[in-house]
Parts: sequence; C-alpha cells; structure tokens
Amino acid sequence: MDSVLTLSFWPEEDAARIELVHVNIPDEDFAGVSQGWEKYYWNPWRAYLNK
Repeated sequence: MDSVLTLSFWPEEDAARIELVHVNIPDEDFAGVSQGWEKYYWNPWRAYLNK
C-alpha cells in the first residue's frame, strides 16, 4: 500500500503554519521517514525562509 502525504496551510497573524500528516508508513520505515522530514525538508525550508 502506498503512503499518503497531506499538507495543510493555515494563515496566522504575521506568518503561516504548515501541518504535515503522513500515513500508511510501514513500521520498519517510520523512524527514518520521521527523521527524514525534519532533516531533509523542515530544517532546509526554515533556513531558506529565514534568509
């Protein structure tokens, strides 16, 4: 079964919030996928947006 990724974008007063839900990840891949989102996506996005 394929995993499903849902991104929701929410406006805030002077910013925005992104909520990520990633479901149907096999148990054996969960830790790597969870760490991967932070390492390869969230941290680089934050660094880019803070420039």
